[in-house]
Amino acid sequence: MSKDAALAETQSLLAALQSLDLSDNTQRVALLRQTNRIRAALETPLELASRWMETVAAAGALQLLIRIGVFDRLPADGTPISAAELAQQAGVDASVVTRCMRILVAQGLVEEMKGDVYKRNGLSDFFKSDKLGAMMCTGFMFARIWAMFPDYVKTHTPEDLWDVTKSPFVWTIGQEGKSFYEVLDTCLDPVQRSLFDLTMTNVEGMYPTRDMFPFREMKGQVELEPERPFVVDVGGGRGQVLKVIREEAGEIKGGRYILQDLPIVIESLKGEDLGEGIEVIAYDFFAEQPVKNAHIYFFRMILHGFNDAMSVQILKNTVSAMGPDSRLIVCEKLVPDMVPVGGSTELYWLDMLMMSVGGKERTVADFQRVFDHAGLELVGVYRSKTSQAAMLEGRLKRVA
Repeated sequence: MSKDAALAETQSLLAALQSLDLSDNTQRVALLRQTNRIRAALETPLELASRWMETVAAAGALQLLIRIGVFDRLPADGTPISAAELAQQAGVDASVVTRCMRILVAQGLVEEMKGDVYKRNGLSDFFKSDKLGAMMCTGFMFARIWAMFPDYVKTHTPEDLWDVTKSPFVWTIGQEGKSFYEVLDTCLDPVQRSLFDLTMTNVEGMYPTRDMFPFREMKGQVELEPERPFVVDVGGGRGQVLKVIREEAGEIKGGRYILQDLPIVIESLKGEDLGEGIEVIAYDFFAEQPVKNAHIYFFRMILHGFNDAMSVQILKNTVSAMGPDSRLIVCEKLVPDMVPVGGSTELYWLDMLMMSVGGKERTVADFQRVFDHAGLELVGVYRSKTSQAAMLEGRLKRVA
């Protein structure tokens, strides 16, 4: 971008800021991308490389302070506390605290009152261990895997990347023969597992559910056949998405909502108020779907964790339960055919995570192939206006 182009872009940005509504996420994200383009025009290659290192170092510093208990010990009332006191509580050398705090202060996550004395600010609260701090710690669990990728590709065949028992993740931690999900249940230390679970809760916002598939338009069909389940949320966790779908659909007489997940998850829901009309069923999506002829079978944030062959099998297990007009909806992020420069990179680092465990983020064409092999016809793609997420609708293939 030339100087004149950068100036024109900046003037456009200033004009847009005049009318910015911060509650309008679409507008806000567009302005962030415009800001990225201006920065790219001004930044030298060395500054870009330095910024990458800065990001890694800041995340590493935060992860260390969280894991040794320092970050959460910053007093909640904003009282200043010294590095020496924090280090004593954690049992580490004071320089560990001061050196990590420097980059966090520079990033605005913590305030420095005077030499080596710190206090919490508004941003600090968002990065505690039970919030986005958990995400940083989990990110570094995967950064360890990425660091070993060169050695992995030297010692494995191209086909091994798609074998979930030989994935980069399980190989790096010495657990080949198990899948990533088996490792989660048996090999992570309790603190890391807790941080991973919190991360999964925190990333919910990356996968919006609203304003894509028109659930409300199903009202007439559902009320004509109230005995049929309306939505079966396969692998739906604690029902958080099913509640949103119910809101999106509005009042529908006879609409039954079914939440499915593994027995350990369903057991943990006992005594929890999921709301009127939500039924729970223990179900493993590698087994045959027990609920027949539902209006909608819903899969969210599931297929990206598996290779194509396993994804086909997961879908086939439910396709066999579908009725003639049943719909199968997959909610995932969509990889664009061409990567836009200066756009969000969220999808691409998520795909790097998935590559670590034998899964993948997919293009529309990728999903079309998976649907086709599972016996489905892709009939609709409903994109989010605020993210790279979409809902893809499949119907049973027509018999010629």
